[in-house]
Amino acid sequence: MYFKQFKAVFKNSFKVCAGDPFYMVISLTMVVVMSLAASMPSIGNEHARLVRDQTHSVIFICGALATAFGLIRVVTDDVRRGAGSILMSRPVSGSVLMSGKLFGVLACTGLLVFSGAAAAVWISEINHDSEHVEMPSFLLFAGAVSASVLFGTARQYMLGTSFSKNTTVALAFFLLLGVVFRYFTGDSGPFDVIGLQSIVLIFFALVVFGSVVLVASVVADSAMVLGFSILIFFFGLVSEYICTTLLGGSLGTVIASLLPNWQMFWILEKIGTGEEIPVSYFIRCGIHSFLISFMYTNIAVVFFDKIEIKGVA
Repeated sequence: MYFKQFKAVFKNSFKVCAGDPFYMVISLTMVVVMSLAASMPSIGNEHARLVRDQTHSVIFICGALATAFGLIRVVTDDVRRGAGSILMSRPVSGSVLMSGKLFGVLACTGLLVFSGAAAAVWISEINHDSEHVEMPSFLLFAGAVSASVLFGTARQYMLGTSFSKNTTVALAFFLLLGVVFRYFTGDSGPFDVIGLQSIVLIFFALVVFGSVVLVASVVADSAMVLGFSILIFFFGLVSEYICTTLLGGSLGTVIASLLPNWQMFWILEKIGTGEEIPVSYFIRCGIHSFLISFMYTNIAVVFFDKIEIKGVA
């Protein structure tokens, strides 16, 4: 019963989030901004690192933005409309409801990150040389992005399905298809495949980010959740310094482990210097992110069970 309820909430949250036009706009904007950011001029032999830094930063920012708006859409709006009380009047526990909604949104975020990963690898081949752009590959990249929009339009016209959801799913598919095609044609530049390990950790960071924002999305309105999301995003950039340097000692270490810390998941400096990242580090980060997610999800459940849910006229 628990799994069936979780699956139902998960699927509904995923459809609502993926079908939101704003999510589609973020996905398309992400790949466009990534291609523009990768075209910035560089000095010396640092162009590959510049492309990696710029594209991965855009993925993280857009992923956080999509996660925040997804939670506003499927949690905050439902609570404000009183939909939560309707669900709670049925045998659906708060833990099923909150975890299902959170992971439905994170699944959408994962789709966005997947599109960003494929685009980052492809863009690294297009802009592998600071002197010029690999024009045939760039035109194919632009064609893949355009094809996803055309596919979504055609599906909506013929079948009446969600344009936004079909476009975002098609974007991930066509970008992956384009990368595979370029990789196996034999007439392509170097692909930044090693950078994919950084994107895996970026997704783990977004799991932590979404779990923290989930707490605010239960008790606050949309504007406050968005403001809180911005604060959490920037706090995660300096939390390690605040806890370990200013507080110090065992207390600082314990507090730091319970708060969002993006420095833990940001390994581009290590990759750029050629340092090998052990598999154990990815496992540790994955376990840490989902333990943090479990903790904040339970906090959100406690708040959800205690609040008085009222419909908004």
